[in-house]
Amino acid sequence: MSSTPKGTTLRLIIPKGTSTQVVASIGPTAKFESSETVLSAGRLTTDKLVGYIKDYSRLRDELFHTMRQIGVPRNARTASDLPGDYASFLPTAKEELEQKKSEYQEIQSRTVDIEKRIDEAKKQLTRVNEVIHAGFNTTDLAFSKGEFNKVLGRIPSRKLTDAQSAIKKLLQDQAILATGNRVKDNIYVLLAAPEDKVQQATQTLILYDFVPSEVSKSEEPDLNMTKSGLEGRITEQTSSLDQARKEMKKFQDTAAETLNQIGDHLQDSLMQMQAVLKMGEGAQASKVFAWLPKPPTPRVFNSLQSNGALYETE
Repeated sequence: MSSTPKGTTLRLIIPKGTSTQVVASIGPTAKFESSETVLSAGRLTTDKLVGYIKDYSRLRDELFHTMRQIGVPRNARTASDLPGDYASFLPTAKEELEQKKSEYQEIQSRTVDIEKRIDEAKKQLTRVNEVIHAGFNTTDLAFSKGEFNKVLGRIPSRKLTDAQSAIKKLLQDQAILATGNRVKDNIYVLLAAPEDKVQQATQTLILYDFVPSEVSKSEEPDLNMTKSGLEGRITEQTSSLDQARKEMKKFQDTAAETLNQIGDHLQDSLMQMQAVLKMGEGAQASKVFAWLPKPPTPRVFNSLQSNGALYETE
């Protein structure tokens, strides 16, 4: 069974002589792989065997958790072969798992970084577009330290005259409220006021429904050139993002095969060790791997238990 369709998989180790009853209890819709085996754990002591079962269980749980984290689907199959040495398989499997984690984190970190750069460039582009729509340019918005601060925003056209009068009354000739383009019922205005007065002036304008705009800082006096540069940056970074996502997909496809193989080895090894504990070293048994379109019913599980079968579902 090279690949397993969606459904429930059932691993079984059945004492010799009861396999017919057990298989029959699972039902006619199940698909089976089965083989006869002589149970062996290399004549390990019970304490050693119990220790390996704990180690393998921990690694299996970590493996399945990692697969979910990195977006790799579990595709349960029978292991092609079991490790002859349970001790040597653990560090090899752990090393492979850590390597896959590291590869995923590197690609994911790069992807997130590119996404952040695209997001920031898009925000800058939005701000630049608003300034362009407002009818001002970079030199209009620039200010020198110690002189004027400038605030760009929109105000309802019907309230412009009253807002200008309020600023005039508040700061006399210390503030300027320049007008830009009209957009629907609003008009863009640019407030220029001394640094220590700009907050007070802005609060006054807010009384007339003034909405400040975030201005993107640019050294380029031609905002259309700034806009073009940002659009080019977004296009370039989007291409890099597409490439990073392709790398992630390729990694996930490769990791899926490797990690699923490790998972199958861990599951089959655990079943083998548990069967040796239950049935004894050298006992004859049947190994069955079954696919079921639906989870087994309680009646099936009761039959498995009553016939002395060990089982594991996924």
